[in-house]
Amino acid sequence: MKLFIIDSLSPFLHKCKKDVINWSKIHYDHLERNNTIHTKRYRSVYSKLKIYLKKIKKIGFNAVSFDDLAHLTVFDFYPDNLKNKINSHKKQFKKIFSYLKKNNLGIYITTDIMFFNNYIQKHSKNNKRKIFELLKLSIENLFYNFQEIDGIIFRIGECDGVDVKGDFKSKIYIKSPLQANTLLKKIIPIFEKNNKLLIFRTWTLGAYGCGDLMWNEKTFLKIFGNIKSEKLVISLKYGNADFFRYLKLNKLFFLTDHKKIIELQTRREYEGFGEYPSFVGFDYYRFYKQLQNNKNMLGIYVWCQTGGWTSFKSFTFLKNTSFWNELNTYTTIKIFKDKMDLKTILEIFFYKNFNKEHFENFIKFLKYSDIVIKNLLYDKEFAKQELYFNKVRIHPLLYAFWDNVSINSSIIDLLNSFVVNKKKSLKEVFKALSILKKMGKLSLQIGLPYKYNFHYDTFRIIAYCRKLIYSEEKTLILKKLKLLLKKYYAKYKQIYKFNISKNIKQKSLLFRFIIKILFRKKSKYRFIDRLIFNRFVSFFILIYIKINKRMFPKFVNNQGMPLDIFFK
Repeated sequence: MKLFIIDSLSPFLHKCKKDVINWSKIHYDHLERNNTIHTKRYRSVYSKLKIYLKKIKKIGFNAVSFDDLAHLTVFDFYPDNLKNKINSHKKQFKKIFSYLKKNNLGIYITTDIMFFNNYIQKHSKNNKRKIFELLKLSIENLFYNFQEIDGIIFRIGECDGVDVKGDFKSKIYIKSPLQANTLLKKIIPIFEKNNKLLIFRTWTLGAYGCGDLMWNEKTFLKIFGNIKSEKLVISLKYGNADFFRYLKLNKLFFLTDHKKIIELQTRREYEGFGEYPSFVGFDYYRFYKQLQNNKNMLGIYVWCQTGGWTSFKSFTFLKNTSFWNELNTYTTIKIFKDKMDLKTILEIFFYKNFNKEHFENFIKFLKYSDIVIKNLLYDKEFAKQELYFNKVRIHPLLYAFWDNVSINSSIIDLLNSFVVNKKKSLKEVFKALSILKKMGKLSLQIGLPYKYNFHYDTFRIIAYCRKLIYSEEKTLILKKLKLLLKKYYAKYKQIYKFNISKNIKQKSLLFRFIIKILFRKKSKYRFIDRLIFNRFVSFFILIYIKINKRMFPKFVNNQGMPLDIFFK
């Protein structure tokens, strides 16, 4: 491996004052004021970025990703005010990129296919050929204006969330493997001519014909099978779903001879965003050992800040950092770049920061934290099952999403439909809670910057949520949860949001029967999947969802992509 990319989001959002931040990309509206750029904030970004780059380079990263192609592209048909604004952004990024090159750091620009606004819509009239031509033109102009850039990272399977504001909002435009294959053949020559890398992400959310690209060999081969280019790099998340636990290494790493990159998240968006320990070293070392003899592995792409929606505001490698995110990031680069064993990595990290005599307790602490994440935050009895819904691998963590925990009748019935050993699940969750107490004692001995009280109070509520799911005494447990939540909300400012239904009713046997039909235990499609998930039936499913909005947590309609995308 020789390419070690890390995201750059932390310096760009360091001064963002929004209560809940979308951590998926740079907020350009935050860098603008009165229809032009906010010069003072750019100065702050530049100063923070220099601190950030010094730290990530020191531990071993050699390239950085930046958002995004849209804000570095000026089309002739844009109005003058938009042209002027983008040109001002370009000027700021020219300064940033020059600094990176002086420090021998690679530069990669991210983009969705395709970024949109009213002017692009009007010019293209939604014609695919014109859209592809605009994308080609934007790539050519980028390489002409910024020769220091080393490549572009493309995303086709997700678009901007419903909350994204500003001059651009992306759309999912590639809707079939043939379209993706055709586009690649059109743009690869530009990358070959300019000696740049085209990094193509397989991440998808189940939408349209490419919705299963991240796990389906047939879709993967339809897109990449007949393309040979030294400038094409395929970037895959480590599993066949998002950044969760209980996932096997993605088998597509071993399919075809294309160069590949593994995507790894160190600020765990589904595991507290760095507010409490969620050590990835044990899992990532296992993935490394499985990949170490794969000659097609070009490198890694690490997200130390990117991902999810939350009010938690830690900024990795800057002021108000997260010790746990930095530990994860350091461990990850040392595993994949320096090929060090895990104990040696942790020794070096620990000895720089703490008294050597506590090292064995530190290892014990990390092992305990791994158990707590996997047995308390996750319900092991559910998470270990591999389930699919249409084109999507069902998340192993079902009722906790970002900083939201949602318990309602539908969630309860779904989990009860698939979890057989409910007693074991409840035994594991409270055993893990007792282990969390041991973490608190160890952290005091070691001197760790650990928010034990917050961690324990949050996870105790999650443990009782599990009890609510599987216990018959729901009224008593709801009373207990009400008391715990009242204390929790009074005690902490930045918190998990618990959406627990007060009116929990058992669904009909028909509901559970339908769940069993819709969810399958193997990735291979069944005849019934083809029968159910067609345009006609999906139309009625969407109507049902709109009528029964209460089935879903409130945040679903305000963050991420709209629900209907999963049925397209």
